[in-house]
Amino acid sequence: MRVLKCQVYIGAFQFDFVTDIEIVSSWDMLTDTCTITIPKKLRYRGSDGEAKKYIVRGTEAIFKRGNEVRVDAGYYPSPEFGEIPVYNTIFEGFVTEISPKRPITIQCEDSAYNLKRMRIKSYDSGDGPTDLEEMLRAVAQKVNSNTGGPSFTYLIKAESMNIGPTVLENTTYAQFLDLLKRNYGLKSYIRKDKSTGEDTLFVGFARITQNNQQNTFAVPNNRVELQFGRDIIDDSNLTYRNAKDIDISLTCISIDDENNRLEATAGDPWGSARNLYYYNESQESLQKTADEAVALFKFNGYRGSFTIFGIPDVNHGDSVLIRNGDIVDTEGEYLLEKVVKRFGQGGFRQEIYLAERISD
Repeated sequence: MRVLKCQVYIGAFQFDFVTDIEIVSSWDMLTDTCTITIPKKLRYRGSDGEAKKYIVRGTEAIFKRGNEVRVDAGYYPSPEFGEIPVYNTIFEGFVTEISPKRPITIQCEDSAYNLKRMRIKSYDSGDGPTDLEEMLRAVAQKVNSNTGGPSFTYLIKAESMNIGPTVLENTTYAQFLDLLKRNYGLKSYIRKDKSTGEDTLFVGFARITQNNQQNTFAVPNNRVELQFGRDIIDDSNLTYRNAKDIDISLTCISIDDENNRLEATAGDPWGSARNLYYYNESQESLQKTADEAVALFKFNGYRGSFTIFGIPDVNHGDSVLIRNGDIVDTEGEYLLEKVVKRFGQGGFRQEIYLAERISD
């Protein structure tokens, strides 16, 4: 039996007991979120040696909005399961909200939280850069020219494309990224390089080809092999469908330097709608892309989500090779679009949401 172990760091305090932790991470979200629930009867002793009754209210509150947060979780080493790392860091970020009710819940967001606090007084692309990555850096320079507030210190990796005229007034960097999402279909998230500790802001298209090494949107993928009966412990939300049973209505949208749009449709008009975004395609090439992409969505394979233990550690943008010894022809490799991690009274679990199948 695997025995759970965790360590939570909030501000100057650390503790190894929680009621529950839930972390939600997806390439469709700018900020990963973390909810930490701590026991009702938690107490601490102040500098005067006296036990304090209220730890999140009043002048003696120990947890405050803006505190840095780190969550490490894992299992005690067990000979039964071989060499198991004691901890993985499964979340880093900041406290955004604290509920004073019992049990106490602490809401957190990853380092993208700071993007909501980076204010841009004014920006006009004018004769400035039109390349997306260069524009992201130019707007970051506007942030860093302000006094007060957090500085923009992230590395940037963005889709190779030009952006039309852009004017910003009294906004935040997060609102700028939301503008790119609404106008161009560009999605953004931050990922930490565990080897260097550096945060990188990724901005690009989320599409079926995102695992291609030439596409800058996805972090270099980890590839994990998971097997029914060994790693997958709950598949009640997982279904298997044949390609001939899939109806998809696909719209491919291309945006040029001046924010002009072209559209091409393919598939089944009555099918489930899906949009894919591209840059500076001709009408002919866009239609060809749409026709070819439909076939990629109509695949024999799994849809939905399934649950595994807390190890191996997986994240959105990774890929999983699903093994099924009983039905070998259902095996295949899939991209992950979302991962929900839960730690606490129910054990240490990861719910994995599948995107498209990318190989057999």
